[in-house]
Amino acid sequence: MDAFRTRAVLTTIVACAALGACGSPSSENEVAASAAIGVSPDGTAACSGGNVATATSTAAFVAQIDHGSSYESLTSSQAASIGRAALAALAGDASAAWHAAAVGYSVSALQTPKECLLVLAPTSKAPPGQATLIVRPTWHRDLVIEAPHVPFDFETDAEAAQVFDAVRARAVLIAGAERCASSAASGCYPDPQCSGESVESDPSHSMRSAFHAIHVAVATGDSTTTSALQLHTNVDSSLNGDLRVSNGTTLTSHRMAAFARALDESTLDVRTCDDGVDTGDGEYCGITNTQGLASNGVGSSCTVFATSASDRFLHLEQTDDAVSLVPFVIEGIESAFP
Repeated sequence: MDAFRTRAVLTTIVACAALGACGSPSSENEVAASAAIGVSPDGTAACSGGNVATATSTAAFVAQIDHGSSYESLTSSQAASIGRAALAALAGDASAAWHAAAVGYSVSALQTPKECLLVLAPTSKAPPGQATLIVRPTWHRDLVIEAPHVPFDFETDAEAAQVFDAVRARAVLIAGAERCASSAASGCYPDPQCSGESVESDPSHSMRSAFHAIHVAVATGDSTTTSALQLHTNVDSSLNGDLRVSNGTTLTSHRMAAFARALDESTLDVRTCDDGVDTGDGEYCGITNTQGLASNGVGSSCTVFATSASDRFLHLEQTDDAVSLVPFVIEGIESAFP
């Protein structure tokens, strides 16, 4: 899709949402929305409508996303709708706004000094505590950068936004509610971070969140080629080094190896999880991560381990000064996702 067509479609999506022209995902609505705002010959009208936010950077916009203590799980139909909205947004399809509205989400444009982005975000009508997706219409790497544990994993939202911009990734996904906001058990593998069990509000240890639904839609299956890089932090560098890279299993894979190899000459203590051994608590390899399970072919369950690695999901455990690692993460991405 060329730059003009990309921007034109973005204008259509935002106009559709702003003008209420999204009664159904149809070509008539696309035409109505485009005609209402219009697109200049060079395509610069993508961020000229009324439903546009501005920010000095993606990181500045991400910093104001709320991470409260209120959380409500999605129903299966809501999860399906937000998944369809995310796929449509990545494809530049005006039906994104129509699908989003079914879950209380909005589609809007975000103008930064360098570009116009698309934002799929919950409104007050959405179940509380849900994730925000930011999409780059003209991208260089077919990659979604994910931060599931904000603010629990300190600065991973800022890190995700900075990496998203630096490598020109296709999308960045930021969690909503605090990780332990809900006391309702998710039924997934027990996780020690929230009173010893996995809870519904923990995106990486539950299956009924917008975060998980968006990941499944855009980064798994044969209908998409997008891969995911997920960012975490921990305070136990004696067990995880400065950075531990895995693919959601204890098996080796090309991208995991390429990421680690790119940092061989750095000053970091870089470790992997490809020795085939389940290390248990303390050494974090993402083997119970629900997005990792989905990417590795275990999409319908969060209580069994993946037996193979798709190489479309990378899980990074880092020291708790995540922003300081941004240059190293960029270097790893450039090697693993050239």
